[in-house]
Formats: sequence, structure tokens, C-alpha cells
Amino acid sequence: MDDREGISSPPPGRGRRPPCGFRGVLLGSAAHFLARRGRALAEGDELRLAADHPENRLAGGFDLMSTRRKWVRLAFSIGLAALAAHLIWRHGHDYVFPHQFAEVVPGKIYRGAWQKEWPMRQIARDRKIKTILALAHPYDSAIAVKERALSKELGINWVHVPIIDQRSSEQPKTIFELLDEAAAVLNDPANYPVFFHCHHGLNRVSMVQIAYRTKYCGWTLKQATDEVASSFGLVTVNHGPDYRTMTNYYDNWVLPYRDSKTSEATAVAAEKADERAVSSDAAPLTAAGAPASTRH
Repeated sequence: MDDREGISSPPPGRGRRPPCGFRGVLLGSAAHFLARRGRALAEGDELRLAADHPENRLAGGFDLMSTRRKWVRLAFSIGLAALAAHLIWRHGHDYVFPHQFAEVVPGKIYRGAWQKEWPMRQIARDRKIKTILALAHPYDSAIAVKERALSKELGINWVHVPIIDQRSSEQPKTIFELLDEAAAVLNDPANYPVFFHCHHGLNRVSMVQIAYRTKYCGWTLKQATDEVASSFGLVTVNHGPDYRTMTNYYDNWVLPYRDSKTSEATAVAAEKADERAVSSDAAPLTAAGAPASTRH
């Protein structure tokens, strides 16, 4: 009791009224925000402390390593699958599709690589091949024996002119002689349709095509090499047959052959002219000096 005023004192905490109006709302919101922020910071500290614990840190490291291993395994699997697909396409398609196959003279002459059995059967059936000209491998090699047997089964004439090193043979032939022999096979209509090939379908088959074009079709060396270059071309090598060989063949075999054919044609024409002159001189003359009529 307050002796001076004669009234009772208010209970503790009830002597002040809370603020009201805009100021009260603002202070209340700030207090609420600070309380929530304090609780969030407290929870974050607890999480950080838990993460820093040795056991929890070790478990997190294992999770990270496991994720990395999963990605490494996935990348390895993708690479392995890509490599397998490449190998299957590179080697597997040769068992289904013709390899390096192309048409040289429509309906008559075709070129390519050494074919597996199924593609060779396709070529023989679709192109009605009558002759196969093989330009690679010794006669008694396994691959040559197999193709020779297949040709016999299909009723195809198999001609073997291997453009290989023949220095160990009893009667070795030069590469120019072999090119000449192979080109003659392509020029023989009795062999049409003919399919000629080497192993990869590149150098040797292209060289024989150039030999055929220059010697029997009257093409220049540039025309023949341009035709080959537009398809498979000739692989330039340090040692072995390529364009340099064909230049020598053209200069030393094709051009002399053309000169001899020109001289032969000139000689035949002169001989026929002489025969006509002799026949004209031997015909009986009339009184006027004109040749007598041969009509009866």
C-alpha cells in the first residue's frame, strides 16, 4: 500500500502498456524475424557440427567416391559400346555388303576388293558375272583356293593374274607384263560381264583399269588417272606400284603399241591401195581404151 496516495501498487509487469499502432506492428515483425533467424542459425550450426564429425565426414567421402565410380563406369561402358559398334561395322559389313565395288563399263566391267562369300554371290547373281579376274595372292593361298572353289560352284570362269613379286618364280614376269595380261582379259568380250579385284580394291585394280583404258580405249594417261581418282584412286607409296609405275607403263608399253598399230594400219591401207591399182591395170581395155564391162 502506498501511504501517500492510499491506493495499491499494480502487480509487477503490468505497469506498462505495449506499444500500439504502426510502431507496434513494426517492432513485432522485427522480433519475429530475429527469433526465426536465431533458430535457423542454431540449426545450421548443429548441421555443420554433425558434418564435421569424423564418422559423418567419412560417410560423405564414400558417397562422393561412389558417385565418381558410377560416372567412370558409365563413360567406360559408352566407350566400349562405341568401339564394339565400330569394329562390327568395319569388319562385319564385309560379310553382308560388297566391298569397294564399282562399275567401270556398264553391263560389262566391274571392279572391287576381295569379297566374302555372301557379297560375292550377290555380285555374281545381280551382275550375271561370267568371269572373275583375281589380281592378288598366290595361286595356292587359302583365300585364292576358296574363291576358285566358289567360282566353280557358280559356273564362273576364274582367271588369276597375281600382280605380286615373282622373282622367286621359275619364269618371273615383270609388272608391265602382268598389267598387259590383265588388261587383255578386260578387253576380251568373251569374258563379259567380268569382275576384277585385288585384295583391298585400291592400287592393283586401279592400275589394271588404267592399263585397259590407255591401251585399248585410246585414253590418255591423264584421262585414265582422272577416272580412277574420281572413285577410289591410287595410294601413293614409298615402295611399290602407284602412279609412277603407270607412267612408265604408258611410256614404254602403251605408246609403242599405238605406234605399231598406226604403222600396221598404214601398211594395210597401202597394201589395199596397191591391190586396187593392180586390179585396175589387169582389166581388159575396149577400143576406146576404157576398161571393159564385167557384166555378162
